[in-house]
Amino acid sequence: MNTINNMDSRMNWIRNLESLTLSNSSGHYVDYEIGSECNITGVLDYSNSNIFCSPLMCKDPNYGLSLYNLRIKLTDMQQSPNIKQKNENGYYFKGGIIGELLSILSIFFGCRFFLISSKCTTPGSTSIPIKTYEVFVYKKYDYKKMSMFSSEKRNFTQGLAEFMDKISLIDPKYHQNLISSFHHYLRALKYVGIDSELVYILPRYSFVNPYLVLTFSRTIEELKGQYGKEGVGELNKEEMNGVVFIQGKKEVTKREYAEYFRISDKKAQRHLSKFSKLGIVKQEIKGPATIYIFQK
Repeated sequence: MNTINNMDSRMNWIRNLESLTLSNSSGHYVDYEIGSECNITGVLDYSNSNIFCSPLMCKDPNYGLSLYNLRIKLTDMQQSPNIKQKNENGYYFKGGIIGELLSILSIFFGCRFFLISSKCTTPGSTSIPIKTYEVFVYKKYDYKKMSMFSSEKRNFTQGLAEFMDKISLIDPKYHQNLISSFHHYLRALKYVGIDSELVYILPRYSFVNPYLVLTFSRTIEELKGQYGKEGVGELNKEEMNGVVFIQGKKEVTKREYAEYFRISDKKAQRHLSKFSKLGIVKQEIKGPATIYIFQK
């Protein structure tokens, strides 16, 4: 069946990759400079480098964001780097391919990304690429105190390609709602610093064949209910910060917990012991240290 037509309701990035495979066109590249508070290591090399993302060795001079180059190869049919394709079956995403990919990165890494600039390059062309700068609003926040903006265990090579593979296998009739939910999550993250409770919207996702199940928390109380453990409702805001921190890191030691929140060892021990009794974490001995592992 030919799916490269106006009745194709898959996401634009998926259709573009298939078009590149089926066509003999050399296509053209668009380099996007994106920024995030998170320092993500490694390199994403997806679909024979048709989607390629790597860190840049510099910081954004205005906001101190970590910078990344996201290169996307487009077919010659897609002349616009921010292509906004609409089809008869109803799929439409205003942000185009780059918007879809930024939303996917946001969901996977649990942090926010900002589009800073774009530059289009045609293979074999002698013309000088024109770099276009995007306008975006950045709300500065002390993200170092928030687990969703931690740089712990974030790497382009660890699970992202597999996550994208699974998204591409989802029934196309769900693509519109799926990418819209991803996009709204990224938008919500950008409001962190305005609404204090948005620090708790770290996503949880799982695959229940054939569905991708995403769980979000809109408020502190809703987050407490998602753990499904007796006594969690009694945790205060400071303790809930601790729970979200451990969820993001997967495992911590008492020293790491105390240093992160700048509290005494005694207070850190009280928090961790309480989490252990509630079944939120499990204690294990690793060498001389006790580690506390988040329990899903």
